[in-house]
This record gives sequence, structure tokens and C-alpha cells, in this order.
Amino acid sequence: MGYALRPGISFCVVDGRTIFLDLKADRYSGLPPTMEEAFAKLVGGESLTGADRNALDRLVASRLLSDGDADHRFQLRLPGLQAVSDIELLEAPSSCFRHVPAALAHLIASALRLKRGSLWKLVRQLELQKAKEATRARGSISEVLAAFRWAGLIMTSHDQCLRRSIALMRHLLCLGHRPEMVIGVAVRPFRAHCWVQHQGAVLNDRLENIRPFTPILVI
Repeated sequence: MGYALRPGISFCVVDGRTIFLDLKADRYSGLPPTMEEAFAKLVGGESLTGADRNALDRLVASRLLSDGDADHRFQLRLPGLQAVSDIELLEAPSSCFRHVPAALAHLIASALRLKRGSLWKLVRQLELQKAKEATRARGSISEVLAAFRWAGLIMTSHDQCLRRSIALMRHLLCLGHRPEMVIGVAVRPFRAHCWVQHQGAVLNDRLENIRPFTPILVI
């Protein structure tokens, strides 16, 4: 018998601690030491003892893992990151204003979806939208980022990283771009953050702000 992550479950290791994200329950969780050791062996492909399997069976019971025919290893992609310069955004052409209405609409829609629906459904929608056949990208990313900055002056965006990132991700996908939305976590104290990146460039945050966070989910 093997083990695999259940659908909607992702994980990362931060400062030696395993953190799980359960999208369906919209919840983060950690592991007690015995389960931590057993799960580390599973991920590392090491031999499992009877005690390890007992610990992993408890993770199955807690719906973090599922039974499988063989152990499946999950690896999170960690793309390189670089910051988009402020100068590039400030020099965005005046044509950026044509994106402002759509930016506002996506911000409002994201807020409503987060309030009424689950994070799991939102992530699945983004995954399905991204999986569609790629079309030729329309409009520059600099224009879109400048438009979202203007929209942020109309709608407050402080401490709304998830809403802002979902809105930006949706708009860029609609224009034919292929960005990535990243959810990251940090410990001591525990906190989570979300941002959008494209071809290794962080689009809606500063590099120094995301450095403390380890990606737990990349869409």
C-alpha cells in the first residue's frame, strides 16, 4: 500500500516544519513530531517502519493523505524570482487606463467569490482557465499593472493580497498571458501571503516582501 496527497492538499517545509494547506477546508495545519518524521521519510523515499505507517495512517484518517497503490512524491515548483522595477511601472503608457474598468470588475468579483465560495473552487477555476489553449497575448503586462495600481486607489487593497492576486491572475489570463499565482507561508509567527509572477518576475509586490515566504502552492 502507498500514500498520496488528497486533492486540494499541498505542503511545504519551513524551518524544518511541514505545513499543509487544505484548500477545501481553507485551513493550514502542522504535524506532531512522530507524524513529521514519518511524512519526511515518505517524501524522501526512505523505507518506512511499522510505526511510520501507523503515523501515516493517521494522516489518512485526518484526510491529508489517501491510500494508493504506490507512494507518490510531490514536488513544488520553485521558479526563480525577480522584481519588476518601479520605473517600468511608472513609465507605463496612458493606454493603461483602458484596463482600469476590467481591473475594478475583477477586484469586485474576486472579493465576492472569496466571501461566498471556497478557496478550493476559486483555485480550480483558475487552473481550468489556465489549462485552456493558449491564445496570443494582448496588451502589455506593464499596462495591466499600472491599471491595477489606479484601481487600487479607488478600491482599498491593504492586506488584501489574495483578492488582489486572484483579480490580477484572472485579468492576465483573459488577455492570453500565462502568469503564476503563488501562496507562500512563514512561521515564527505563522503568516501567509499571496502574489502573482510571470516568467520569474514578481508583478504585484516587492521582492523583499515575499522573501520570508516559502511557496506552498503555485497555480
